Amino acid sequence: MSKEESTTSSDPSTTEPPKKQRHSRLRPNTKRTGERSEAAFLHKASALGFGVARPWGDSERYDFILDNGRQLLRIQTKATNSLRAKAYETRATYSVGKGRAVYTREDIDFIVAHIIPLDLWYIIPVEICTPQPMLRFYPHRQAKKMRLEQYREAWHLLEPAKSAKHSYGLEIQAVADERFGNLVWLFHSKMYAGIATVHVGTGAPARPADQSRVPNVQV
Repeated sequence: MSKEESTTSSDPSTTEPPKKQRHSRLRPNTKRTGERSEAAFLHKASALGFGVARPWGDSERYDFILDNGRQLLRIQTKATNSLRAKAYETRATYSVGKGRAVYTREDIDFIVAHIIPLDLWYIIPVEICTPQPMLRFYPHRQAKKMRLEQYREAWHLLEPAKSAKHSYGLEIQAVADERFGNLVWLFHSKMYAGIATVHVGTGAPARPADQSRVPNVQV
């Protein structure tokens, strides 16, 4: 090999410009994102002293049942992690076939929205969401007059209602039955007409309680 050839020829791998490596932009898995927010809600609510349970299967329109000691509340969680038009955004809707339907009081009691980047929570009664199901949050703007800012970290709304006017969910009552000498659990809900009675303790048949004669003990 001549001197000229030795100076002009070399390993192609060292003379060719390196090819730019393309990094595929991974799209976030929305299902996993939602699962992480559900786990965060479970941790947060239990740390605040609430009892939390999940319904069997995934056929219900709520993610959790929250026990505040007096009521059972149906909670639907929503998670959002990106800004759109300067707001964190989610919707109070669920899938029905090929379309979407808006949550109502027949479906759930509260929507709990998780702003993932800021780890903030909005505790919103469902009747606030039904007329305007597009939920937009502005925690970064310190805008207290925004429609939903009053519900930021409003965990107190999940505590037992002080008045029937603001009562949510399924109310738990215990009634002492003098004639049977047993404990009868009454589950009363404003969502359904009437009172469902379940007899606990013996094989005696359940019967509607005469609340005018029987003392009412709140649990």
